[in-house]
Amino acid sequence: METMFGLGLMVGPFLGSVLYEIDGFYLPFVVCGGVLTVCPVLAVFCIGGADNYEPLEHQESTPFLKLLRMPCVFLSCIILSLAQAR
Repeated sequence: METMFGLGLMVGPFLGSVLYEIDGFYLPFVVCGGVLTVCPVLAVFCIGGADNYEPLEHQESTPFLKLLRMPCVFLSCIILSLAQAR
């Protein structure tokens, strides 16, 4: 996530300025609004329907400490903590 955030911070201003140069002030907002409108529609088709939906009262809950004992989760928490500490 942090990599994509950084990529967005680098590419976003460049793309916005290119769109501004093409057709003025409103074009970056129209493009951004169009993308924000199309993405949820595409997500509905990519993620699928609710045919495998299970109500919350039937789902098992996992305790937080049990999650932290998993090596991949613990390692991710450590890496994120160290990356934010700089």
